[in-house]
Amino acid sequence: VAFYSKILVVGNTKAGIDISAIANNTVYLNSSKQQTIQLKVMAADGKQILAQQLTVLAGSNSISLQMKHAAKGIYTLIIYNQEGDIITRRFLK
Repeated sequence: VAFYSKILVVGNTKAGIDISAIANNTVYLNSSKQQTIQLKVMAADGKQILAQQLTVLAGSNSISLQMKHAAKGIYTLIIYNQEGDIITRRFLK
C-alpha cells in the first residue's frame, strides 16, 4: 500500500538553507555550506514528534523523517543552524 502526501514548495531563507520541498516524509533542501543543523517536527497540538541533529552538505540534501507511524495532519518542521537562525515550515502528512 502506498501513501502519498502533498508537495509544498517553500521559499528561500537568510540562513543559507533553502527548503525546496517536503514530500513523502522527506525534506529536500539546499545548503550554502556544510553545516550541522538541529531538526524538529512538532504536531499541531505542540507535541514534539521528532528531534535529530545532523550534518548537511553544501548543495542538495534529502532528509528522511521517521514519521511513518505519525497520524495524518499538519506538522511544523523547525530547523536551527549553527548561527542561531531558525527556519520553520508547515506541511501536511
